[in-house]
Amino acid sequence: NIQRNTDRLNDQITKEAEDYAELKGMVNAEAEARANADTNLKSQVDKVNIDLNTEVSKREAGDTVLQQNIDKEISDRTAADTLLDNKFTGLMNTESAARANEDEKINARIDQEVKDRKAGDDALSTRIDNINSGVTSSLA
Repeated sequence: NIQRNTDRLNDQITKEAEDYAELKGMVNAEAEARANADTNLKSQVDKVNIDLNTEVSKREAGDTVLQQNIDKEISDRTAADTLLDNKFTGLMNTESAARANEDEKINARIDQEVKDRKAGDDALSTRIDNINSGVTSSLA
């Protein structure tokens, strides 16, 4: 009976040792799987951080280029507006001077026409006076 109890106890100890070894193996496998998963997760987080930092750098560089392009466009448009304004002002001044010159020519012609008409009127008046004088003398 002692032998049988001893055998049963030995069998029980062997079984528990096997169960313990199996459980320990499962715990170790799970711990290793968690460690691997943590490493994988850390690697993914690191990649996301690197990708995010890369994207931020690209966006900042893109923003810089965009701002430079905007500044250049403002400068180009301002220069073009100034050039156009100067051209317009020049054309207006040229046209204004041409109109003033033509006005002076027209006024000079009008003044000459007035003088010519006055001279013509004076000549005609003198002829009329001479004719009247001649008629009056002949009647007298």
